[in-house]
Amino acid sequence: MARSGSRSHRPRKSNSSSDWCKKHDSCNVTRVSNKLILTRGWPGSGKSTYAEAYVANHSGSFRVNRDDLRKSLFNGEGVLKRDDEEVVTAVQQAQAIALLKAGQTVVIDDTNLRLAFARDWADIAADLNVEFEVVDFRIDVEECILRDAERKANGGRGLGEAVIRKIAKRNPTRGWQPVTPRPRKARPAIEPYVPNLRKPRAWLFDIDGTLAHMDGGRGPFDWAKVGQDRLDEPLSDLANLIMENDRDFVILMSGRDSVCRSETRQWLSDNHVQYDHLFMRPEGDGRKDSIVKAELFDKHIRHDYYVQAVFDDRDQVVEMWRSIGLPCYQVAPGAF
Repeated sequence: MARSGSRSHRPRKSNSSSDWCKKHDSCNVTRVSNKLILTRGWPGSGKSTYAEAYVANHSGSFRVNRDDLRKSLFNGEGVLKRDDEEVVTAVQQAQAIALLKAGQTVVIDDTNLRLAFARDWADIAADLNVEFEVVDFRIDVEECILRDAERKANGGRGLGEAVIRKIAKRNPTRGWQPVTPRPRKARPAIEPYVPNLRKPRAWLFDIDGTLAHMDGGRGPFDWAKVGQDRLDEPLSDLANLIMENDRDFVILMSGRDSVCRSETRQWLSDNHVQYDHLFMRPEGDGRKDSIVKAELFDKHIRHDYYVQAVFDDRDQVVEMWRSIGLPCYQVAPGAF
């Protein structure tokens, strides 16, 4: 018989990580190659216990957890405001991608109950060509509530019975679907850049991470605060030096949302950065930087300028520039 939702539960001792491992073969299997492991389950179902045990028993494995990042980045708990959650997502994905590229195994031990969010991880694994595994925790809700109460009694973070029941009701285990990568549309062949020496010479500069740096003053999606960024003086000096030659054009190619276009122009003016054109991501366009900048290039640059060089920081964008034949100078690490 199901227990009453209002009944209080006595904290109960749960299995240690080592005990959990003894009952699950996955903790005793030697890792052959790196992979991305995604846990899925209600709060209190044992996801973090599994992840901690897995990492302890598999060298070259790392746990990347949203709650830990919320705490370290914002000293917060639970779901944060939207802008902060976007930062957490960006940092979590950047950490996971960097580890996977380095040949490590990554365990994402969040609830991962939203299929769209879980598929983001499947997409990342597919893009990096690493194995992807989902470990489901179909634990009785009463047991989850008991474990949550124990965790809180031991000084940890507890969500409480009402919250767990609400999550379980909204995300019944029978509704959990397989997590697979989204279908990839056939990618158009990369069109190599053919320079036209008769066109004006152009030098392309990225802004975030290249000309401008966020030194703790704002989050990467906090567009209203772009005026707080620190200027990269050597690169700014280079851009201004190029501008002294009437034959050369300085063009800024930014992945920022155009919603902050006026703030960006004001920051450039305040910092005396000289340029000819500023091209930015269309407002509300959430696609990858590499796709957005490739389209901006095709629309505004490819047929109108003789590009001399590009300065950027993000790996995916640097790879895109180089893939079409442009000399690109990567000014900082950009595995995000």
